[in-house]
Amino acid sequence: MAEIGTFTSGSVLTAAELNKFGNVTALYKDGNQSVATGVADNVTFASGDVVIDVSGWHSTDKIQPDIEGYYLVGGGCTWNESALNDYICNIAKNGNNIGCLHVLTGDFFPGTYGATVTYMNGTTHYVHNIISTTSGITRTARRFSLFCALLRTA
Repeated sequence: MAEIGTFTSGSVLTAAELNKFGNVTALYKDGNQSVATGVADNVTFASGDVVIDVSGWHSTDKIQPDIEGYYLVGGGCTWNESALNDYICNIAKNGNNIGCLHVLTGDFFPGTYGATVTYMNGTTHYVHNIISTTSGITRTARRFSLFCALLRTA
């Protein structure tokens, strides 16, 4: 039997192995979430914020895959204010930044979006968004997104 990512000449994939290709979760929330200056806050997604969750990986403020492998993860948000301040939306794995999306802006409503590739063990690893600001006052973010797609099993 062949494994995803280790194809050899003459190997045959089973239906169960082919179904592993469709593992993706994508979340989007248009609501607001405020964050105090100097505070890192997890972005929360409700069940109505799930765009697609083929494998059931969504859990309130995170995506936790149950397959060991390498994943394309990304996300971000838009900020409601347009003053000259630091706006940060981190893509994190288990609370540790793996993609820091940092914007210093002054004229328009800033957006912080990005993506990265990371390994996840299929049991304890999860990804989530963390927002923060160094503006000196509480700021409001909105239009949050977070996605996680299996690229290759380990």
